[in-house]
Amino acid sequence: MDVREFPEEYLAELWNGKDWDGIEQSLADEQEELSIAAGKRADKTVKRLQCRLVRSLDYKCLAVRHVVNGAGTPGIDGVMWRTPAEMMRAALSLDSKEYKATPLKLYSFRSKNTGNMRHAGIPTLYDRAMMVLYGYSLIPVLEAHAERKSFGFRPARSAMDAHEYIMDALKGDHAPRYVAVIDLKTYYATIQHAWLLKHTPMDKGVLEQFLGAGIITAGELFSLLRSG
Repeated sequence: MDVREFPEEYLAELWNGKDWDGIEQSLADEQEELSIAAGKRADKTVKRLQCRLVRSLDYKCLAVRHVVNGAGTPGIDGVMWRTPAEMMRAALSLDSKEYKATPLKLYSFRSKNTGNMRHAGIPTLYDRAMMVLYGYSLIPVLEAHAERKSFGFRPARSAMDAHEYIMDALKGDHAPRYVAVIDLKTYYATIQHAWLLKHTPMDKGVLEQFLGAGIITAGELFSLLRSG
């Protein structure tokens, strides 16, 4: 039976019956197992655990719930999930088979800090949920090998953690005489996608869709793929 044919009442009952605390604990346990396997460089085990995680309906529901709780501007399809039935239907439809990411919607805004215009690409809710779901399986693997002195864009780390580390490093007889402050301009906008596809430990087909979705501006589609 096609997921689109499921009765609204049935889908709403499924969604409302979810034990979210239990699902979150189960996810944490599986991510710990995944992180241990990654730390041991057990690649086959890592791949098996990742596949099991992204195929779990409970974790698909959790990804949809995460996206809905943080949803702001919709993507180019204008779709917002508001009812339990809509959210359950979305979770049931999350699948990597024949997955094709929708182009991003260009969103322009003025920076509060500099006053300059900035631009961002807004994915559809469906693509955001796919990103969250695959993030559940990717982050534990990356964290198993990440540099301990790195603090940016990592879970459970903040600018205050970096500040504390720097303050501690500047104490004592062996403190450095000089400190260099370096800003890598447009760093994330210039990372080569071929490198990411080769080295990122996740489903390459899904990752390629994330990277190659493109962006819609003034009614035209522009590619974001970078090679080199």
